Amino acid sequence: MKKYGPFKFHLLRKLGVALCGILIIAACTNDLFESGNPLAPSSIMRVTPTAITLNEQTTQQFTVIGGVSPFIYSVDDPAAGSIDTAGLFTAANVAADATATVTIVDSEGTVVTAAVNVEFLA
Repeated sequence: MKKYGPFKFHLLRKLGVALCGILIIAACTNDLFESGNPLAPSSIMRVTPTAITLNEQTTQQFTVIGGVSPFIYSVDDPAAGSIDTAGLFTAANVAADATATVTIVDSEGTVVTAAVNVEFLA
């Protein structure tokens, strides 16, 4: 273990205290959460898959990457299927091919969508 003299030890301790103080001030003024800060939470959000074709009465899990939870999931055409609060889409028993858009909104209002095609099985 490297030994530091009293002067170096005192200097390192002061630098550590100063760094902690800067981080505390930045956090209290929300400067840590401004855009462009690599430490800020990501408002960039993606969903996978972005498009999918399913047979009727099958399921597909949609996964959010990024964003800030909690997430709200919705589907624009309930005749094509439904989606639960965890992002599991269940294709409906359709009379003909159907399409729907799954919309996911995070707690900051960021929106992403995915396209779903549900195929009718004759």
